[in-house]
Amino acid sequence: MKNYLVGALRPVLDTWGPWKGAGPNENWQRDLDYYTEMYELSRRTAGNFLAGEWDTVVFRSAVLDVRQFCIAQWYAIKELWHQEPCNILWMGSDTMFVRPTEIFGVYDKMKMFNYTDPRSIADIPHYFNDDVRYYPATMDSEVWNVGERLMRQWYDHVEVKWDLGQMIHNYQYWSQPMDANAVFDPRLNWLAHGIRDITPENIAQHEEWNRCPLDQAKIVHFSGSRGGEDAVKIMRDFVKYLNLDI
Repeated sequence: MKNYLVGALRPVLDTWGPWKGAGPNENWQRDLDYYTEMYELSRRTAGNFLAGEWDTVVFRSAVLDVRQFCIAQWYAIKELWHQEPCNILWMGSDTMFVRPTEIFGVYDKMKMFNYTDPRSIADIPHYFNDDVRYYPATMDSEVWNVGERLMRQWYDHVEVKWDLGQMIHNYQYWSQPMDANAVFDPRLNWLAHGIRDITPENIAQHEEWNRCPLDQAKIVHFSGSRGGEDAVKIMRDFVKYLNLDI
């Protein structure tokens, strides 16, 4: 059975993230360059640490804005899953393997692994981060139907400029019968969302937030949307800090 490690390097022509403003993004090429460097670091670590035989897939066509990015990715992954029996691991460019990791063939349901910030929102008491997602061939196809019924919300939902994509993934995820405590595994998406300098204090704060020590993490997530240049720098710094041979 085919295993795919999927990502995206799409030019996004409008401003990404409502806190950064609105309208055309004059720096889209610069932002794409930052994400390209993050992606290259990420996939080099995958080559070292992700178990099994797998192929990379990266989607590159330009999109207008974050809404179109999320819609394009959702349908691209759905189409890939339906084309043939396969397992799909989506990982954002701002994620990085730091230890040997086995995911392909391990889980029989759609998987996400760790909370996001905030940890809960209305209607989603356990709000998980969607930048590391696993879609096994064995997952129930009804999970896709749940998402499809929600796609119409991209026309008028209050969060169309940012969070709706992650919300849809959570509605899909929690449509499966699961216990939140049983599926929580922050080792596979250890959020370093507030780390831009490696200090004992920053590490300790994020170990507490993740409820997991860094030395047990297998995938670290650097939240590139909070600043591409800073994310590239901290990813490079982590490679040195953890003595990763990439």
